[in-house]
Amino acid sequence: MTILRFPLVAAGFVVEHLRRLPGAGWFARRRDWFVAGLLLASLLAFILWGLQPTPQRVTLADLRAGRLPATSSWIIISGEMVDESPSAAGLVYRLTDGSAPNSWMLVHSETTLTVGHTTVSGTYFGQRDLVPEGYAFIGQMHADPVLAPEQPPPWIALALAAICLLVGIAGRLSYPTFFSEPPGSAVPRTTTVTVSVRDTTPAPAARPVRGKLRLQLGSPVTLRVEGAGEQLLRLHSAYTSAELGELRRLTGSQPTLRIHQPKGDIDISFASRDERDAAFAALAADAELRRATARAERGHSTRVEEGTSDS
Repeated sequence: MTILRFPLVAAGFVVEHLRRLPGAGWFARRRDWFVAGLLLASLLAFILWGLQPTPQRVTLADLRAGRLPATSSWIIISGEMVDESPSAAGLVYRLTDGSAPNSWMLVHSETTLTVGHTTVSGTYFGQRDLVPEGYAFIGQMHADPVLAPEQPPPWIALALAAICLLVGIAGRLSYPTFFSEPPGSAVPRTTTVTVSVRDTTPAPAARPVRGKLRLQLGSPVTLRVEGAGEQLLRLHSAYTSAELGELRRLTGSQPTLRIHQPKGDIDISFASRDERDAAFAALAADAELRRATARAERGHSTRVEEGTSDS
């Protein structure tokens, strides 16, 4: 798993250093516009590539099987070319292909073509229906004076799409990189643990500060950070407000509890997974206790209202 995660960590490390370059902040604030622009440019480049006329690559086997669309007449084909007798209309060549027996192409040309194994382009005007086994296939085409180049892949469109994808992914990378893990089987207990707290709101690479996390059965979890007072640490929901995992760097990793808050995420890193899981269990138990208390209070209020109504 560590080997599989290493490329993401390395990519996050590179992106984090790129964010420190001059002008990176200006670019980051307009990243969505750049992604949209690159995506639009890629789409336009692909449309322009598709509109360029180009011969369709076919084989004698394709033509014999009737696989040339009715809308396509400009073709490019390869095979063994031999010189036939000249005709009044110009030169005539016979093109064959060992993979398509009992099939050949009569190539009409006004210029001398290369004999032997060669490639020729031109306008096809032969039959297009499937030829049954046992029957000969004879196609005809007018050769171009110069061999038409085949259209290369849409490299510009692909490059723009790749840059768009890289910019979009880079915007979601951070260093150190957080990887989710399933919670362990720890239970809430009374203890105080030393933690490392990293607020991702100012910047993804904000430096962590030391803190103390106090867990106490039946009481809310409190967090004291160096340079700040003690604060209650509560989850809006035990299932969606926190995420267990690890913060991985190129040089190591730390078990981490990521808490989702409206203003941003807070990463609390621990010395061991057992301490992390115990903290999550305490936070989840507090969230469930508050939910149960709220349900009980609503039920009591409903009964009081019903009693007042009856009286």
